Amino acid sequence: MDTITRLVRRRNLVLALAGSAFFIWQTSELTQDLTVDGTALMSAANIGETIGAITWVVASLTFLAFTFQVRRERAGAIINDEAARHDRARAMAVGYKVMVVTIGVLFLSQEFIDMDAAVALRALLIVAVTAPVSLFLWFSRDSGDVEP
Repeated sequence: MDTITRLVRRRNLVLALAGSAFFIWQTSELTQDLTVDGTALMSAANIGETIGAITWVVASLTFLAFTFQVRRERAGAIINDEAARHDRARAMAVGYKVMVVTIGVLFLSQEFIDMDAAVALRALLIVAVTAPVSLFLWFSRDSGDVEP
């Protein structure tokens, strides 16, 4: 496996780790906002919050180390090729649409449920961060594959 293939795969792995960790961390926070203290669900949310936050910090530091490796290999332009830029643009466009739908669902649900603004904003934050990352990984899932 050549250097560029390894770097693309590492980028995707770190993005997947960071996105998953952020999702776990923030959904655990959201669960805490919606759950009564002293329940098993609250305890699980506390554990999820801790694991998710620590994993997100590790993923962020790993991504920082990855950027130094890309600079050292002088591979930034190769990794950020036209296909990657296209996948990123598609992910942001579709992620925006997902966020608008989420806003609509939250807006409609407040007619039926007494919802705290912090809960709605946290839910929107979760979608705003994880949707584009997940979509980019989905769109670029074949990146880094070596052709026979």
